[in-house]
Amino acid sequence: MAEDERLIEKSGTAADESGRSRREADAESLNRPTGKTADDTVHGEAAGSDADGIASTFHELDADLDRPAAGAPSEPRRAIVADAERIDSTAVPDTYPLEARTEEAIALTVDFGTETETAYLAWPADNRETGLTRLLDALGVNLWDLYGETVLVERQGVHAVIVTPDETPRGRDHRLGMLAGMSTVIAFIGILALGQIPESVVAPLWGLVTFAVFPYLVYNDAQYVKTHSDWAGVPSFWATLSALPFFNLGIVAIYLWRRSQVHFVDGRRSLLGSIGDKVRSWL
Repeated sequence: MAEDERLIEKSGTAADESGRSRREADAESLNRPTGKTADDTVHGEAAGSDADGIASTFHELDADLDRPAAGAPSEPRRAIVADAERIDSTAVPDTYPLEARTEEAIALTVDFGTETETAYLAWPADNRETGLTRLLDALGVNLWDLYGETVLVERQGVHAVIVTPDETPRGRDHRLGMLAGMSTVIAFIGILALGQIPESVVAPLWGLVTFAVFPYLVYNDAQYVKTHSDWAGVPSFWATLSALPFFNLGIVAIYLWRRSQVHFVDGRRSLLGSIGDKVRSWL
């Protein structure tokens, strides 16, 4: 009995010592230094303050920045030629995208209605073709008629640049002819389906329109569009597709839609406007 009491007393003492050891360890961990000193805290606050100061500086600079609207790309705009001056090419800004550095250039003042800007074109020399000559051909005017004409102007960097054809203008506007051709093909298909006219009569006419008339009209019109606008399509590609039987109706419709999206240097009328002009010419 005495031995049991001594064992209980020893185990209680060991438990008390173990609990005391754990409490001392916890207290030591709470009092252990974290590795940060007062200097570290001061340096961290200083670094945060510097970053805030730098950010504030950038905000102030952004508020003072007078960024020209010309720096952002934009859709070409229409402008009226308000003035012109023949100048030495050295007077053209070095950063201006002049197509050719001839000895002379022409400075054109273009009026957007709310502002005016100066655009430059190389002056032709030695009967050499330049953007100015191609522009006049596309507009169908002489130089003395350029005053008051509407031109297409795009933004390149900070400069206003008149859009001119990359090639000598050629071809003709055949939109009405293509629409007439589409109507003819549809009529031929309807006649063949009804069987009212012998196939031997309709089939050759349908083949003529499909394999000859359509490709000619599309190619000639595509040449016109390519040399009178900012369109970069390939005329031969569309002309070849327009000769595919039955598919050509959809292909020509797609071509006409793509054609309507381009910007013409001479500000051509819409299809309805062209039809109206043609009707008035017959009256």
